[in-house]
Amino acid sequence: MSTFKKETVWFVSQYAGAPNIGMQYRQYQFAKELIARGHEVAILSSTYSHLFRKLPPNNNKFNFENREMIHYCWVRTPAYAKSISIGRFWNMLVFAWRLFFLPTHELPQPTIIVVSSPSMLPIQVALKWRKKFQAKVFFEVRDIWPLTLMELGGLSKYHPLVAFMRYFEKKAYRKSDKIISLLPCAESHFLNGGMQPNRFVYIPNGIDSSISAGAIQPNEHSKKLVIGYGGSLGKANALDFLLDAAEELKDRQNIEFILMGKGDDEIHLKERAKKIKNVTVLPPVEKKDFLEKLGTFDICYLGLRADPLFRFGVSPNKLFDYMQAAKPIIYNIDSGNKPVDEAQCGISVTPGNKEELITAIETLAQLTNEDRIAMGQRGRAFVLEHHTYHSLAQKLIESAQN
Repeated sequence: MSTFKKETVWFVSQYAGAPNIGMQYRQYQFAKELIARGHEVAILSSTYSHLFRKLPPNNNKFNFENREMIHYCWVRTPAYAKSISIGRFWNMLVFAWRLFFLPTHELPQPTIIVVSSPSMLPIQVALKWRKKFQAKVFFEVRDIWPLTLMELGGLSKYHPLVAFMRYFEKKAYRKSDKIISLLPCAESHFLNGGMQPNRFVYIPNGIDSSISAGAIQPNEHSKKLVIGYGGSLGKANALDFLLDAAEELKDRQNIEFILMGKGDDEIHLKERAKKIKNVTVLPPVEKKDFLEKLGTFDICYLGLRADPLFRFGVSPNKLFDYMQAAKPIIYNIDSGNKPVDEAQCGISVTPGNKEELITAIETLAQLTNEDRIAMGQRGRAFVLEHHTYHSLAQKLIESAQN
């Protein structure tokens, strides 16, 4: 008979949020599941993130509070104007530096410390804590930096910023007890960076299975077929591509398009939508209401601009929300993994190929409502089997205890 071993997990992630604070929610979801299993959790985050809707307490350098039995420490950091800026990099430096002076006695002593990217700078202090507390250190890779700066930003591998971040990246790969990644095809990159064999653990994003999608019914709010998107309205989400298709189909009286969210490209997309009679842009909704809102869609669209980094795979939160809502999906991402094909819950199209996208829309439109329901249910079954935070939290603990 196996015996229960209580773990105390510290998540060190300066962009970790909470329900009334804002994205991102991965660490919060893990914390809820781990606490339900009898473990203890602390989340060390920043007082400022461009993803936060509401700023957390920031009166002190270290602001401690308990939320739903989670020990939060909000480390005071400076604000920045843009997500890609010197200000954001300074924010990262301040967060990592202040962690060296963290009053660790204010938190339960860790047995597992998870440092979550994109910033890998806190790995230095995490390795110090490992020695102090005899804990294990996991490095979680959500985005591969500084490769992103090179392949997207065009920086040379000799650029001082790239060299600086690569130093910490390689140290994280070499020194961490496990490398956790949301990217299923990235193991070779970590091995090339110095990771020891058998240390790679794939733990993707997931869903909160306690939020029921069972009551979601096929769209009965419109006599038209609704192609919907919910999430960030950014250039990276390939929404202009969707609007190109909408413009081609503007005379189809039975098809309409809805974009729901906000983001850097919101003004541009709203201006375009005004000129296309079958497109509506709606404001975002709270996370707790998102699944219900997806019930007004017949088909969900997910797109990302072509990016060589996607060869390592992707794990978009929206994808799993769409699956949980049991909606057929048009998948417009060229990625190393093909989750929609694997689940057989939609149609994958080539990014930038408008004809393929229109064909996919028309193919799904010609299906019977029953066939679309069956397609969506396959996605829901897939996400409930592979992507609940209940099972992902268990995988995290097992990777520490094996």
